[in-house]
Amino acid sequence: MEFRILGPLEVEAEGRMLKLGSTKQRALLAFLLLHANKAVARDRLIDELWSDDAPETAATAIQVYVSQLRKVLGREVIATQAPGYVVRVQDGELDLEHFEQLVARARTEDPEEAAATLRSALALWRGAPLAELDASFARPERAGLEEQRLAAIEQRIQADLELSRHVELVPELERLVHEHPLRERLRGQLMLALYRCGRQADALDVYRSGRRLLDQELGLEPGDELRRLERAILEQDPALEAPGIAPTTPHEAAVPTGTVTFLFTDIEGSTRLVQELGDEYGELLSRHHALLLEAFGEHGGQEIDRQGDALFFAFRRARDAVRASVETQLAVASTSWPRGVDVRVRIGIHTGEPPGLVEGGYHGLDVVRAARISGAAHGGQILVSSATRDLVGEALPDVSFLDLEEHRLKEIARPERIFQVVGRGLPEGFPLLRTEDAARVMTIGGREEELAVAAEAALETEEHRARWFRRSRVLVALGVVVLAIVAAALAVALTRGGSTPPSVTVLPNSVAVVDPAKHEVVADVSIGGRPVALAADKDAIWVADADDGTVSRIDPKTYEVVKTIGLGADVNDVAVGFGSVWVAGGNDEKLFRIDPRTNALQRTLQLGKADPLRPQPVFFVAAGRKAVWALQGATLLRIDPATDTVTKRVAMPAIPVDLGAGAGNVWVTTQDQRLVRVDESSASIAGSPTELPGQGASPIVTGGALWLIVYAGASAQLWKLDPSTLVQQLAVSFPPTSFPFAIGSGSGIVSAVDNREGNFHYGFVREVDPTTGRMRKVAKLPHHPISVAVTD
Repeated sequence: MEFRILGPLEVEAEGRMLKLGSTKQRALLAFLLLHANKAVARDRLIDELWSDDAPETAATAIQVYVSQLRKVLGREVIATQAPGYVVRVQDGELDLEHFEQLVARARTEDPEEAAATLRSALALWRGAPLAELDASFARPERAGLEEQRLAAIEQRIQADLELSRHVELVPELERLVHEHPLRERLRGQLMLALYRCGRQADALDVYRSGRRLLDQELGLEPGDELRRLERAILEQDPALEAPGIAPTTPHEAAVPTGTVTFLFTDIEGSTRLVQELGDEYGELLSRHHALLLEAFGEHGGQEIDRQGDALFFAFRRARDAVRASVETQLAVASTSWPRGVDVRVRIGIHTGEPPGLVEGGYHGLDVVRAARISGAAHGGQILVSSATRDLVGEALPDVSFLDLEEHRLKEIARPERIFQVVGRGLPEGFPLLRTEDAARVMTIGGREEELAVAAEAALETEEHRARWFRRSRVLVALGVVVLAIVAAALAVALTRGGSTPPSVTVLPNSVAVVDPAKHEVVADVSIGGRPVALAADKDAIWVADADDGTVSRIDPKTYEVVKTIGLGADVNDVAVGFGSVWVAGGNDEKLFRIDPRTNALQRTLQLGKADPLRPQPVFFVAAGRKAVWALQGATLLRIDPATDTVTKRVAMPAIPVDLGAGAGNVWVTTQDQRLVRVDESSASIAGSPTELPGQGASPIVTGGALWLIVYAGASAQLWKLDPSTLVQQLAVSFPPTSFPFAIGSGSGIVSAVDNREGNFHYGFVREVDPTTGRMRKVAKLPHHPISVAVTD
């Protein structure tokens, strides 16, 4: 397993990127990794994740986050150790530790070895550390890590200076001094490199500009070392001369070094154009080259190579490459080409640190990766790697990035997360990417079909092309998510007539469709991110995706995602009622209302709160007979669906754990092992809460009975209660090694999903006879299920 914090937080296991969950959950893991193999107190975790605004449910939230992370990483990775938790990392598993070991080793090596070792250390960085986290601890930790990186860069530059690579270093040092103008060691290194290039006046000017800046900003003079260097340059001290090692060639010095953004481009269907235009193709090619050279050149792009209609450029800054690409695509689309032919250019971009220069330009895996990304694109499309996307960030306000998930690139072992550049005037609808995943053989209907062949057939007409694009989001997810080891999957029990495939592969992060009569999975629908909740009505299955902040609508007849609705929030629960879909906004403290007729967000409900100074997340929502109910912190809210206003707030006697509605009541299970009944009409607690022998969860009402899971010690039971008297009618025991997570009902069926305790690699869907309590296994799943719904 590989843990990476030198950039956006990532965990990779067996070549697959793991889904790490919500922002708070990722922040928890990041903080534990920053203190790897050391126990961190639970109170400190709460302070670091919420600062002074910790909700009453913070301790419970920490437990939930740890539980979810254990499902993904394994129980042995995050251990409970007084006074809190510890993440256990083996030697070489954490990129920060590996980086620090390499930097320490370089201090004992000769310049040649040290330069190579430090380049390997710096190659571990993928962007700003923990860039996506905004927890209070992230900012100082990020600054400390960035300081370590800069120190390693200075150490590597010093080794390169000792190897007489001053010509090559000047452009990189100029950029670094511009970015860090008060850093005196970098300024001194630039002065020395310029002096060795015969640019004594420029070297002295760098000193003078730094001296002015220090005086203006801090009222200080340069340090002793920088002043000594200035005097040595004025006196042309022989000690400043480069060691007797062959300097970098002029060609090597002319191209960007250090962190470089590589851009590859070519014309889609060039062979067809050659056949169609004949001799006129030369005119097209000449115009194409002139257009691209001008557009890329205006933004600092340097041509490295060309082969026919394929061009290779290098940029010093990722944002310049992306901006130039957008302008290029717009220029190509607006140009009149010979005979009015349609010219479409595909562009691929990746940022990295090449290991070195050769006579023909660059070499190394980063160059190959950029070329492969370009080859995966379609005409008119701009694809970038995650490294490039992270470096651009928010620097280009007119440009956004569409996440196309991870893909296998030809002959490259590690999958690459690819993004499509989206901007005004750029086309957005494209077929499946041309990657290894597109050629993956899938079993469909008992026969093997090549997705690449299906894609080519689907592209024969514009109508088919549009249809293929609508389905490609699902197919891309099928091809990519299989690479991710994530312990979250959903089971949906559906009864469906007609023919079904004899076997279906159930992927992580998906909705598995189960026929309880046939005891088999009949379909599997990937949603891409981490599903956390599921609801069903007669027309749709609704899935909340916590990773992406979306709700997906699945057609129960075709088993396809027909719409994904982005909420940009920390979604946690979903319910259907009053002609709408209701989504709990988690830490965003909101409730969202989706109109299923338009598949669009209808309204965002700002709920207010009893204590405006403390966060009160909205983790649960349910639809009753007369109102919608939501738990906000430790308060139950009654919401009028006609006005979308909170009409009553009911304080719970303890921290809520789960919520359900039915039989004229609202049911809340609490952390102190009680069941609270709230009368829907009066919106008040009815009687005293019922004591349970263990924690209660997933309360539902069906067939005139209240059902819920009760955990008692190491065992779990499914209880059936009379909703009026709360007299127990049935207690159905789960197998001793099971840990049930959710129950659902419909069509006279009560279903439950569970997994084997201590092994999260498979789970079960079980059916319970509501009269006799007889439990039978309906299906076995290869992943950990967390929610279930039943429809006709």
